[in-house]
Amino acid sequence: MKKLILAFGVFMLCTILGVGTAFSQVNLEEPPAIDSSIHIEHGFRVDNLDWNRAGTINGTSPNVLSELMWRNMEMYQLKIWGDTTINEGCYFKWSVDYSWMTHGIFYSPESQDSDYFLDNRNFEVSRFISKTDGSTAYDASVATGYKFDSDSDRFWIAPLVGYSLNKQNLTMKNGVRQIPDLPNPNFPNLNSNYRSLWKGPWFGVDLAYKEYKKLTVAGGFEYHINTYRADANWNLRTDFMHPLSFENNANGNGILAYFRGNYAISSHWSLTAEREDRKFYTRPGVTAIYLANGFIFNSRLNRVNWNSTVVSIGTRYHF
Repeated sequence: MKKLILAFGVFMLCTILGVGTAFSQVNLEEPPAIDSSIHIEHGFRVDNLDWNRAGTINGTSPNVLSELMWRNMEMYQLKIWGDTTINEGCYFKWSVDYSWMTHGIFYSPESQDSDYFLDNRNFEVSRFISKTDGSTAYDASVATGYKFDSDSDRFWIAPLVGYSLNKQNLTMKNGVRQIPDLPNPNFPNLNSNYRSLWKGPWFGVDLAYKEYKKLTVAGGFEYHINTYRADANWNLRTDFMHPLSFENNANGNGILAYFRGNYAISSHWSLTAEREDRKFYTRPGVTAIYLANGFIFNSRLNRVNWNSTVVSIGTRYHF
């Protein structure tokens, strides 16, 4: 951990010095040289999120009491992002996107809620399988850094520091109880939701290479330091409060990587294709359960895992 903090400090120092050097070279008598572009992309996104908690705050009785999983969350995503370079050095970028559920064109999305009586997920006493209709996701990020160009101007690399927000609103609807076996296992009135938020700083790098006159390939990597918070409304649990049935809180980390290709069709317009992969996780935290009688029960949140893959195409306008 100390090595990571040291590396982050060195990275921040280099980035700040690069940006400071660029501003010190600005001629205030002349307007700065500004190079900007904006991208509009759309595509398919698949998310998976799972979390589990123990029976007590000490992680016992059993060590995994309840586990929730949202699998193959196939969504359609619309993303808008832009970047600006000032005086061929100072580099800024931002992005926002919004995703909503499709009808399972390539995958079969579902959620699973399981409870266990013994340690290590033994003796499963309850299992619900439900639909995820109406689930959505939202992401936003801003970053700044300094762009270093090669002598040929065909390659550049930019160390970055940024901040991001990632929200998911996940649903559980029209449940079917598989364990135990019931004469009528259907629960059409199930309409629960789980809203999660990952937020925090990140540091990383962007790079690009202009292979031909019209084709540019680019990529990037980000390391995220997150705080995680989620709240839920379990609508069929009469022993829980509503609309706030419980909260999850933890700290964690994550990585994001992307690869993109731009093909210029004019001096201003380009066609783009991109793949982005994300993997976030938390360390142990706390689940606070709000009971209908007003009592608050705390248990150990063991871990939250979230991974996401986006494949998209779009257009780029260069100012």
